Amino acid sequence: MTSEQVPASKLLEDLAELKKDTETVTLGDISDHLSERGFAILMILFAFPMAIPLPYPPGFTTILGLPLLIFSVQIIMGMSKPLLPKWIAKKTIKTSHLIFAIEKSAKYFVKAERFLRPRLPYFSSDTGERIIGVVSLLCSISVVLPIMFGNAIPSAGILIMALGLLGKDGAVILFGIIVSIIGLFIATMVVYLFFYGAKMAAGSILKGFHKIIMKEVGSVGTIFTD
Repeated sequence: MTSEQVPASKLLEDLAELKKDTETVTLGDISDHLSERGFAILMILFAFPMAIPLPYPPGFTTILGLPLLIFSVQIIMGMSKPLLPKWIAKKTIKTSHLIFAIEKSAKYFVKAERFLRPRLPYFSSDTGERIIGVVSLLCSISVVLPIMFGNAIPSAGILIMALGLLGKDGAVILFGIIVSIIGLFIATMVVYLFFYGAKMAAGSILKGFHKIIMKEVGSVGTIFTD
């Protein structure tokens, strides 16, 4: 059985078994193990942990988000195989985090592999893949940046699109695009409200200073008048 015929769930389980005795694993090791199946399975693996709203350590979403951003650009460029730059490939994550993600995602892979089937071929065509790449790129930017509520839903959108791509299922890809748009809208609103709130706060502070200054100026003017 070739790697193309091995179910994605089995590839993930093999990766967990291979790395279980190590303390950390590099992103390059993960990519090398799974890259023969293309972008889909790698994007699923990196997106899945962030699609679960858990309290991850600082920088965790950025580390996982960077490969997603790189893969998205490569999909847009029409590359047939994912490739990580050396400076990203050398970054490590704890093996326990990797195994947690694999254990949680493997059962969903098994279910998804039974459900997925070729539908709406346009969304899995070359043009469709580039659309996935553009949407994934926007979602990846949201994931990498420290935006409140900017991780889980965009990551879920990438995850669903990648699942659809894995099974050439255009209906699932379309659903993933819709989820991604919702996530991006929420992230955009959070950013807008943050800057709007900051602007209002700055305006209130300046207004307060202005009142104090005018009051002091008025007091000085009264002294001179007297």
